[in-house]
Amino acid sequence: MSICVGKDDLLKHMEAVLKRIQTQFNELDEIRERCFEMSRKLIRQSSIAIKHIHRTELDKAKAMLNDAMKIAKELSEIISKHSDVASWGFVQDAQRELSEAAILFSIVSGEKLPDPCELNVCGVAYVHGLAEAMGEVRRLILDGLNRGAKEDVKTLLRIMEETYYLLLAFDHPDTITLGLRRKVDQLRSLLERTHSDVTIALQCAAVISSLQKHSENLKGAQ
Repeated sequence: MSICVGKDDLLKHMEAVLKRIQTQFNELDEIRERCFEMSRKLIRQSSIAIKHIHRTELDKAKAMLNDAMKIAKELSEIISKHSDVASWGFVQDAQRELSEAAILFSIVSGEKLPDPCELNVCGVAYVHGLAEAMGEVRRLILDGLNRGAKEDVKTLLRIMEETYYLLLAFDHPDTITLGLRRKVDQLRSLLERTHSDVTIALQCAAVISSLQKHSENLKGAQ
């Protein structure tokens, strides 16, 4: 076998190719640093928004969400130029957290449910955020039981149930949904526990109410 390409020509070409790749990697590393910091801010803003929602400080929650959505838009613009960014775990985590906060805000405030395009998040992050938002809905249900807000509890439980059944329809491979099936299984377990908690609490409330009425009737008869 004879080697036709000269050693020097081959190495020069190799060096030029690798320099171009290294330049690309350096640029991507700078982008990664920017996106990592933006993702951290996005997660922080979304988490704070969720805290405000549970405290019924909806104006503060809305302000945090607006700030978070600006960051998400910046991230989306970077993704449009560098598609690799979309697959980075911390970017997906940030988009999921924003989706969760925005969906929870919609449930509590009664505002229109935002779609992924409005939030500048991908569909996978959105459905994961929707599933995780149901954990926060459970917290709202338990709080409603403590306050005796029976109608709110029933409404939230129905939202939780319907969301589970809607997500159950996503039977696509994990390579597409990135583990959504496991999250839906966890939601089913959470829903069962919530059903049990609500049933027990309402039964206890009914017994207490019946005893109070009985006590009042006895006092009235004396």
